[in-house]
Amino acid sequence: IEGRCITNIPAGTITGLIMALAIPALFIVPDSHATSSTITVGITGRPVLNLKTTTDGVFGDSGDATVTVETTHAAGYNLTLKASGAYNPTSLDTNGGASSGGTIGFTSLTTGTLIDASTFDNSTYNGKWGYRYSKDGTTTDNDNKYRPSPSTSGDTLDTTSNSDNGTYKLSIGARADTNTAIAEYSNTFVFAVTGNPTPYAITYNANAGTDTVTNMPTNHTTSDTGASGDTVTIASTKPERDGYEFKGWCSTTTSDDTCSGTTYNPDGAGTALTLTINETSSTNSYTLYAMWKSAAPSTPACTTSIPNVNITYMQDITSSNKDTVISNMAKNTQYALKDNRDNKTYCVALLADNNIWMTQNLDLEIGGAGVADLTSENTNLTTSGSGVYSTDYTNSGGVITWKPTAANTNATVTGTPATITNFASGGPSNSVSGWTNDKSKPYMAEGADHYVYTSGSSTTSTLDTIYNSANECTAAGHSAEDCAHYHVGNYYNWTAAIASSASSNIGSTRYANAANSICPKGWRLPKGTASRDTAITREFGQLWYAAGITSSLTATSYATDGFLNIRQSPLFFVRGGRVDDTMFREGASEGYWYSSTAYSTAAAYYASFYGTYIVSATTNPRGIGYSVRCIVQ
Repeated sequence: IEGRCITNIPAGTITGLIMALAIPALFIVPDSHATSSTITVGITGRPVLNLKTTTDGVFGDSGDATVTVETTHAAGYNLTLKASGAYNPTSLDTNGGASSGGTIGFTSLTTGTLIDASTFDNSTYNGKWGYRYSKDGTTTDNDNKYRPSPSTSGDTLDTTSNSDNGTYKLSIGARADTNTAIAEYSNTFVFAVTGNPTPYAITYNANAGTDTVTNMPTNHTTSDTGASGDTVTIASTKPERDGYEFKGWCSTTTSDDTCSGTTYNPDGAGTALTLTINETSSTNSYTLYAMWKSAAPSTPACTTSIPNVNITYMQDITSSNKDTVISNMAKNTQYALKDNRDNKTYCVALLADNNIWMTQNLDLEIGGAGVADLTSENTNLTTSGSGVYSTDYTNSGGVITWKPTAANTNATVTGTPATITNFASGGPSNSVSGWTNDKSKPYMAEGADHYVYTSGSSTTSTLDTIYNSANECTAAGHSAEDCAHYHVGNYYNWTAAIASSASSNIGSTRYANAANSICPKGWRLPKGTASRDTAITREFGQLWYAAGITSSLTATSYATDGFLNIRQSPLFFVRGGRVDDTMFREGASEGYWYSSTAYSTAAAYYASFYGTYIVSATTNPRGIGYSVRCIVQ
């Protein structure tokens, strides 16, 4: 803002003085954030100051310059005025100033002095100048009092705490006397408008239900402020939760390590978080939710090794040593073997049908970051038989690799375990994010940390006890081994269960069995043909009949105590429910397991039990998510 005092008066005679202020628009706009605000400034008016004096002169006032500030910046702004004349910022000077031989200028009022209108006629103020301002027409002391010229660092005219448009009126006052030289006087004034820092708060949500989580980062409070390009570095210490691996933070609530929003700090190593501050909002509160991936229980599922044979992994059982392994296993006794694909421990047993079965549901992750490729060296993949080989398969040096994409396998039961209140019955709160009943892609749903426990006392109860964590299960008095048996595992559509990229490629022939599966190498899915009722083609039925669960191979009702015994030692067929049409259903009331057997291009056989019914081979669409149990080949 440039100000000029213009005189055309003969020396020694004071008849008038005109001060004209030509005020252009000068403003500063704050830095932009992700959601940035705006601040605009407009200046209008050309104030003219007429000084017509008596002998002692009169302190006169110019007209007003109007400064308008319009903003969407919710945190408000700081408006300052600064005088910055080339010679002396406290004066209205002629070019060159008095020290350079020029005429005498108007000097500033004494610093800190406010000149009231009632003292305007005091000759003490001869040759002095000052300014005054008001806001939005509000009468304040500034409306009738003059301030000294602004300091070299600037005077704060107004600081707002929220989005507050303002209209400011500025005028200049001066007093001339017979000693005031005839000259043209000028100075430069600058308005600066800056947005106040935007406050933000970040809350770290453990997202673990009733589980205890330690090593949580410290929350950021609203006393923190952000600016353009600011980052907040997440604490490098990882939160800890028993039975889980921390997988980073998600901007939206999530039940596990699948994030539908923005993922921060995916490796837990202090990755910088770039703030997305909304400058138009008075509150910037962010909640980051911990993402968890269910890990093997801290206590192994089973602790007993198979005696007299040197095997650690499920994949160690081969066609050449199978008979030796069986001869060293006591029937119906639980033994511990690991899956070398993810190092999880499973309980296995030689059951009444003389086959070695997993006595837990499979909990293998497929697809997605951090999940190992499945190959014919660790998985039931083969080049023989009627196996399906399509876009997900590669074959190099005789080693087959199945690598389903993350986009097809990242469906998860939504909500933390503690908030799935109707796990047993299904319902709207149990929707499954990312799942569709699409048989053309392999889908997996993470069962999270749910445990469905059979009380062991009722032969008629239609609902088992639900625990939402391993800790909750053991805290109820159950052993870690029992709780591990009742973990629901993961849910797979049939395409995923047979390790395919499109299960419609198999099954054009009814009763055909897929040669491949997601079972460990040396293991496979049980067969499940319905029309050929033999022990070798209806393997769920044969097991349940041999174990006394049913009275015949094809029975659809339970034998004495069979309703209870199917869910307890040594079989442990838990009622883990199913995923169907974007919903999780029948948790703790029904159980379902895929077989390897096709029914049509659209359906496959599975085994199930619910209520008073047990079915060892029935069909349903291939896109539904069921549990998986594996049997040694």
